[in-house]
Amino acid sequence: MFFKYLRSCHNLISVMLLSLVFMPLLPVVVGIMTTMAAVYHLPLLALFSQVFSGFLKLSQRKVCVRSIHSYVFNNCTHGQAESVLMTFDLYSNMHATLNIGPVKGEFLDMVVKSKCPQRALEFGTHCGYASVRILRMLPPTGKLLTVEVDPLTADYAEEIILIAGFKHHQGSDIWSSKSSGIYDRQATELQLG
Repeated sequence: MFFKYLRSCHNLISVMLLSLVFMPLLPVVVGIMTTMAAVYHLPLLALFSQVFSGFLKLSQRKVCVRSIHSYVFNNCTHGQAESVLMTFDLYSNMHATLNIGPVKGEFLDMVVKSKCPQRALEFGTHCGYASVRILRMLPPTGKLLTVEVDPLTADYAEEIILIAGFKHHQGSDIWSSKSSGIYDRQATELQLG
């Protein structure tokens, strides 16, 4: 049993090392696999091609916060959080994104609803999807504090929260800072320190 475990660890390490070595060749592999799938009509090859191209888009940072924001802004019903979330999910079905999606989102809803916190702290926001989900589940007097390193992402997320129908006084506060002073501000706001 131990040797079987050792062999599986060795295989995992080998795969990891090979993936690091061949990562620069990923665009070539995707191109070859796409061509083979088109010529030979192999469904499994087509599936791998889609997975690798999605991974490639994510790794090359082609997932743009601006395009997600624009899509949600133009296609959702303003003032309705459910419409904003459904529009995010629709965009995620068409494009590779870092969105948590409806399955993990429902789990997040369940956790927030079961704990019924007065305050929630979110580190990092990708366009505000999870922020909208959390704000929906907070009590009317609840407050969501989000810390985002990138000021542009913070601005887009804040606008998405407003589009979803939540006002500033309803508990969303997004801080964008790279300084260590932000942690002191959080502790004061959350009454931790």
